[in-house]
Amino acid sequence: MKKLKLLLPLLLLILNASAQKIIKTEHVTDHSIHVMGDSFEGIIFEGEYKAPYPVFDTTEYKNNKWFTPSNDDIVLCEKILYKKLKNMNAKSKYFSGKVVSKALDKSYRQYIGYITPNGDRFVYVNGFPTDEEWAKKAIKNGKKTPPIPSWYNNLFEVLDGGASFWHIEINLNTKKIISLFTNGVA
Repeated sequence: MKKLKLLLPLLLLILNASAQKIIKTEHVTDHSIHVMGDSFEGIIFEGEYKAPYPVFDTTEYKNNKWFTPSNDDIVLCEKILYKKLKNMNAKSKYFSGKVVSKALDKSYRQYIGYITPNGDRFVYVNGFPTDEEWAKKAIKNGKKTPPIPSWYNNLFEVLDGGASFWHIEINLNTKKIISLFTNGVA
């Protein structure tokens, strides 16, 4: 009986630690929502936002409908990232999902939702490091309300940079990571 009494709190602690929760959301621009979770931070782009990103200009994406991912969608994406990413192989010849999964806690995210013509709901997750120079400046300026970083307004794109910059598509219907790309190294 003593062992059971000790095991139950430990089990609850483990289950709670692996759960993803949203702590705060706030509209920061006319097309983006800042979201903070217990282990992630990012921007949700609203459905009306048209990402000026080359991949979204291809025929494959032109027939999609854009939607604003809900808090539940974001929590689901984060659970999938933390649970399944470490076993993914990137299409990049340099990095695997295991390498990217180790950097999740040090990465900002941008989330864009789309629905394919056959009804599958996807979230495109763009990830990049939190230690970039612009992030440091926003913190160091000492203001109570730091300036809105550029990544709150537009999809953040960097050439090269290795596995610190990653792009993942998650199918919300199947709860699977469909694609994982990392930047190359120069």
